[in-house]
Amino acid sequence: MGDQGLRRPRRAGSDDGGWSHVAMRWLTRLTQPVEITLCWAVGVLAGGVILGWLPAGVAAGAVLSRLGTPDASASPVGEFFRSWRRHLWRANAVGWPATVALLIMAVNIWVLSRGGEPWMPVVLGLTLLLAAWLMLATGYLMALLDRPALSGAPASSLWRLALAMPALSPGTSAAWVVTVAALLVVAVAVPPVGLLFGPGAFAWVTGWLTRRGLESASVVGSEG
Repeated sequence: MGDQGLRRPRRAGSDDGGWSHVAMRWLTRLTQPVEITLCWAVGVLAGGVILGWLPAGVAAGAVLSRLGTPDASASPVGEFFRSWRRHLWRANAVGWPATVALLIMAVNIWVLSRGGEPWMPVVLGLTLLLAAWLMLATGYLMALLDRPALSGAPASSLWRLALAMPALSPGTSAAWVVTVAALLVVAVAVPPVGLLFGPGAFAWVTGWLTRRGLESASVVGSEG
């Protein structure tokens, strides 16, 4: 039959570039959270913190929620800042109640954690629980703000849905709590890793989980 009959067709990805492609893909997964962490810090500071954290969160989630998928961003830094500019005013116009509420809760947590009254630990625990709920709801809100189909939706409708989603998708909520706790442990144990990866990893996890939660609850489609 000759040499031709002994040859096997070459499979896609089995050439010399296959391993380099896989290596680059994994390198991208490792470096994008660090890149977006730095972008997130710049975005937060560019908005004077108060006006910067919401659009920075929307932009970080928009980029990192696709990490590890075929739709992963090829230029995360450029995409982040385009998304930040696009969502700057809309994110703050819709999300300002979260900014005010989280600031108030932060002050209350600080005061309650230093009090000596016997009822304070109970109130502190309830405040922490409420803060966690609000943070997760804000993550859902950021995911909703990134949906083009919802760009004209009223703020009240977006907030009603965002606040209800932690209860509508309890599995996602539990996974979020466990993952955030793990990230906090890493940040405390190895501060440099927490500083470099923390915000990006938090945005990655929150963006991915909230989008999966919205899709599993049939709130929006996977292309929504």
